[in-house]
Amino acid sequence: MEFRHLQYLMAVADSGSFTRAAEHLIISQPTLSKAIHDLEDELGVTLLDRNRHPVTLTDAGLILYQAAQQIQAVMSRVATELAQVREAERGTVRVGLPPMMSSSVAAEILSRFRQQYPHVDLVIQEIGGHLALKQLQQGDLDCTFAVLSTDEIDIESLLVWSEPMVAVLPANHPLAKRSVVSLEELSLWPMVLYPEEYSLYQRVMRAFRQKSTDPKIVQTSAEWDFLGRMVASGLGFTLLPISLAERLPYSTIRRISLADALGWDIALVRSTRYYQSFAADALWHIAEAYRWT
Repeated sequence: MEFRHLQYLMAVADSGSFTRAAEHLIISQPTLSKAIHDLEDELGVTLLDRNRHPVTLTDAGLILYQAAQQIQAVMSRVATELAQVREAERGTVRVGLPPMMSSSVAAEILSRFRQQYPHVDLVIQEIGGHLALKQLQQGDLDCTFAVLSTDEIDIESLLVWSEPMVAVLPANHPLAKRSVVSLEELSLWPMVLYPEEYSLYQRVMRAFRQKSTDPKIVQTSAEWDFLGRMVASGLGFTLLPISLAERLPYSTIRRISLADALGWDIALVRSTRYYQSFAADALWHIAEAYRWT
């Protein structure tokens, strides 16, 4: 049974005439008559009383007509819902957001997405970038913000923001009066840093090791402002993106440029292994547009 045959039956029943139904459907009357006969043969019942004028439905025909109306309504609703999905008017996007990036450009991109697609369910998971990438590769996230890396496989990255990192030291630190400091010099002093599951932790450690040295990490914290508080109390120095370092309110700290190029490169990343929904694609396009604003 084909749905178009049900549509033929409905057209004949609604018009009460094979001739008018054929004109409405833009098919020949013999084609229409044969389709209805084939449907009756398939079901083993008579659907139309052809001896009446206008043509009317039989008891069996009425049952099928009502069922066809319901099917048509369902298909119309499904078509509407699919169109809404295609236009990203509905759906769900699961986004990873490392806490350190919650006050960054990522928040602006997510805000723009929410404004443009208010009916999409935006699920934000605040987790470290390293863990977010693992969840992305497992298909548990549609995309995530993370520190840009070229080491990941099956990952597509879109750079959305870049800024330098600076050293944040206690004001009484021996290096605090310097205008520039190197990673080798900093490696001799206690350091407070983000936890290991953060992508920025991996980025910082890699930078130190490229200088054949390791930092002396004495404490970790996932909160950048608490890292600043520990620096202000004299526990050690840290490295922060300049935009975050400048927001620290403490008078007992100093911000010093790094001699070594070390940037905070924020990217929106997605897996090339999994299907991307229309809503997830819409978020990606907003991030692309943001890069040029």
